[in-house]
Amino acid sequence: MKNILFIARNYEPYDNSSGTKALVKIASNLAANVDVFCLYLYADKIEKYTYKKVRVFPNRKSYPSEHDEKKGWDDAKKMCLEGINLAYVRGSLAELDVLVSRTQYDLIISVCYPFEAHYIASIVSKRHHIDWVAWYLDPYYSNSMYSTLGIKGRYEREKQVLVGAKQIITLPLLAVEYADFGRQVSIELPFIDDFAKEEKEHKFTIDKTHISFLFAGNIYKNLREPDYLFNLMKRKEMKNVVLYFVNTMQNYSKDEIKQMINGASENIIFINRQTDRVVNDLMDQADYLINIGNTMDNQLPGKVYSYISSGKPIINICKKMECPSLNILKDYPMVLNLYEGEDVEVSLSKVENFLNTEKKDKISWDSIKNRYSEIIADEIIKKFTMVIEGL
Repeated sequence: MKNILFIARNYEPYDNSSGTKALVKIASNLAANVDVFCLYLYADKIEKYTYKKVRVFPNRKSYPSEHDEKKGWDDAKKMCLEGINLAYVRGSLAELDVLVSRTQYDLIISVCYPFEAHYIASIVSKRHHIDWVAWYLDPYYSNSMYSTLGIKGRYEREKQVLVGAKQIITLPLLAVEYADFGRQVSIELPFIDDFAKEEKEHKFTIDKTHISFLFAGNIYKNLREPDYLFNLMKRKEMKNVVLYFVNTMQNYSKDEIKQMINGASENIIFINRQTDRVVNDLMDQADYLINIGNTMDNQLPGKVYSYISSGKPIINICKKMECPSLNILKDYPMVLNLYEGEDVEVSLSKVENFLNTEKKDKISWDSIKNRYSEIIADEIIKKFTMVIEGL
């Protein structure tokens, strides 16, 4: 295969998504040339640039006018496309028509979240007669970020959009949910890889006079919230612990954040979005890694795969007893599971015991590879390649 075009949310140095990194490694094994069109990476004067041997095409269309943007949301809702703005879709399609006219692509792979990627890919595929694979990292019709009243309409619309896909690839968590859509194969993604080989860039130095916790990832209201973690950090038992909180808190105001960390602000260090190389270095320095689970049964924080790859002790905060992170972490030997519903004194006792037991240890890559042999990079790349070659 010569040329593959990915249609995805973002693909850039500041996109720390483990799914994105997996995308690169897989794509490089499939095609001579890989291009990524970014729906939400805007750059008015940059037509393209190269990142990790992949040509990146930012969406150069200007933001729509206030009138067009409002109309875009309204029109999409009427079409059972909640969470999609048709004004942005139209701009993206105009850009993609130009891009496809310049390069003869053998395959389009759309990556969801967000669902715009699949919707746009379905149109480009039909318009330019290019095979298309829909790759799901998150669900659409059942996503908790959208209205529960619209599930039936979104389901029918989504099924209609996916008719043109040659293959639908889902995570195991979504396999049952999308089984009746047909043409589906389930592949675990992201995957586990040798952390020692990951690129690292030293930009911040973690204070070694304290125990260091690191959370790296995004926070979302109603899906992945940090209240429980911040409340633990306020306790006097945690006075010798410093939490390094990396990346972004979506939809939270500065006042909301200030209120949440009140009483623990000296023990929490916020670090803005960093490149994946910088995040890797921080993970390497930290004593313990913090994972915050999702409220949804079918969505797993992708960063947990990177945590496992690092071999560091993991504190996993579960939003619910059926936390989706539990399944992937059950074979990891250095993990502490905390449950938000349990008494805070019980949680503090567990943390204290864990810190005394797993004193800054690290699991070897050979041990990780043996425990997670089915989802290491080489195996996942092999499975994905077989799917694509079988189209």
